[in-house]
Amino acid sequence: MLANLFRSQRQRLSTPKPAPIYTQLRNRILSLTPAEIGIKRTAQLPNVWGILMEMGLPNGAAALVCLAEGTTSLYYGSGGGILGCGSLENVAKASRAFMVVAEGSSQLMETTNVFPLTRISKVRFYVLTFAGALTSEVDGAVLNRGKHALSRLFFYGQEVITQIRLQQEQKKN
Repeated sequence: MLANLFRSQRQRLSTPKPAPIYTQLRNRILSLTPAEIGIKRTAQLPNVWGILMEMGLPNGAAALVCLAEGTTSLYYGSGGGILGCGSLENVAKASRAFMVVAEGSSQLMETTNVFPLTRISKVRFYVLTFAGALTSEVDGAVLNRGKHALSRLFFYGQEVITQIRLQQEQKKN
């Protein structure tokens, strides 16, 4: 399913235009400091305190946010989203695993202090560390095939999204 979202050659160079609330939430996360929300280094996460995985989709964007203090949210470029899922056991477990993998993947990223929107068909990781933000943008189809060094991180992020969606389905039933 995700592979189909990333295929269009024509859309590869464009950037989705998200709703203002998406941009505001995204920018708030990317401008936070760990001290503002009481996050401290741990043995499991000595460097990473958060991650934002943004997917540039043909109909907009989506961003998964996971922070070490338990915040887990999914923002939709349309302005919607699913906020505050980190207190749910399976979501919290998947989020923590995602951040641990980010800790091990951080050497594959570059330091940044600018936060452009992710282009359509791309996935951009913003790993928030105690020393500053790191980033990498990769073609979504390449990640989805498992052929990139950051594919594992992508799959762990997808597992968080799966757990959020399963929780949402349980609420509906």
